[in-house]
Amino acid sequence: MVQLLRHCGYPFIFLVVLAESLGLPFPSFPFILIGAALAAELHFRLAGVVALSVLPALSGDSVWYLLGKRRGRSIFPAARKVAHFSAGLEATPIARREFGDCRFAL
Repeated sequence: MVQLLRHCGYPFIFLVVLAESLGLPFPSFPFILIGAALAAELHFRLAGVVALSVLPALSGDSVWYLLGKRRGRSIFPAARKVAHFSAGLEATPIARREFGDCRFAL
């Protein structure tokens, strides 16, 4: 995996994080860790690894937000087919009933 990341570099980190953020069951965390380790060895820049981890994550989340805003609840069946977090989608109406329509950000 280290050789793959050394060879493909920053675009690979970007694509892996974007794929996970869009809901594909592909873990990006190991690649981010390896990218950080390669940054410590001066093969990559740490700022580049961080930026290429945050930007695709925000982009993927924004895609899901816009789809949800435009299509509403009709996006849930499609999201269940694509995403690996279907349990969270089913729990959303329960949480809304218990806690009200509150919004918060992490």
